[in-house]
Amino acid sequence: MRMRSLVLVSGLLGLLAACGGTAAVFDDGTGGSGGSSSSSSSSSSTSSSSSSSGTQTVCDESSECVLTDKTCCGVCSMPDLDDKVALHEDDVFQYREDVCVDSEGCPICYSEPNPDLFAYCEAGLCKGADVKGDPLGGCVGASDCKLRLGLECCECGNEDGLLTAIPIAYEQKLQELVCEPGFGCPECAPVYPIGAEPWCEAGHCVVMYMDAPSDS
Repeated sequence: MRMRSLVLVSGLLGLLAACGGTAAVFDDGTGGSGGSSSSSSSSSSTSSSSSSSGTQTVCDESSECVLTDKTCCGVCSMPDLDDKVALHEDDVFQYREDVCVDSEGCPICYSEPNPDLFAYCEAGLCKGADVKGDPLGGCVGASDCKLRLGLECCECGNEDGLLTAIPIAYEQKLQELVCEPGFGCPECAPVYPIGAEPWCEAGHCVVMYMDAPSDS
């Protein structure tokens, strides 16, 4: 009888192998053997750097991330970080279409850009940051601050960047967030607007415009 059971199991294994399936033999707890078979197929999927994860999107480098208004019309003032969302640059158009789908138009008002906000890539997700909200984002005096053209990795070649003032102590952290490992910026002296000076006001660095010297 035991020999017959072994023959049946062997026959079942051979049939499954011929059909491209897999088989596992297990002890049924009675001292005999039983058979269980299953066939499976596997598929692999890859996600691009623009696939979404909540209100953030997947990224490989900080240069791929940007900030956009969280709502369709934004705010009628200088926005805070809570008014923005960090997205992969390829996702912005679709996000704007989705968030404005029911919009009947935006009010006419003045919205001032916030030069202290920036986007970066961390652990594969785009995130937003506010210099003034960082523990290193404060100052005691004007000597703690420096001017900066934008908050991208390099100031050189970023003449269109928003002029801002940041703490000197924050520069290294900023570069760690927005620059790729091992990347070096070209050596140059950024050209700032005439009369612009870094200043410390209410514990935060700001840009102060001094009177330009006259030619007379």
